Amino acid sequence: MISDYQVAVAKAVALITASGILRPHNSMAWMVLDTSHIDKLDGQVEYFKHGAGCAVRLPDGPVDFDFGRAGEIDGFDAGRLGLFARNRLHEYGFSSESEVQRVFGAALEAGKIRYSGDVLYYLADEG
Repeated sequence: MISDYQVAVAKAVALITASGILRPHNSMAWMVLDTSHIDKLDGQVEYFKHGAGCAVRLPDGPVDFDFGRAGEIDGFDAGRLGLFARNRLHEYGFSSESEVQRVFGAALEAGKIRYSGDVLYYLADEG
């Protein structure tokens, strides 16, 4: 689920940049960036810029993400993963979003994911 989420975020960011919006070098740069001149990404994909992130209605389904402190796009949290997979949780072996939360907590305790000290989490083997 995490890798599928990260692929979807990468697609969303590619649409953002293809639409003429600069990819931020950090989350603060995104927060202050004015994107009001772009109604839809690539002229057809709805998006909503918020705080340090963006919600994008990709053709395959919606994805919501935040840019990391240094502009990273591979961060995640349990809530966003649950929302991303909401209509196909069974495909990932989950019966509910609360089960995603529980497994996420167990993965954190086991050291498989790490907390950034901010809002986002990262796979433990990523820099």
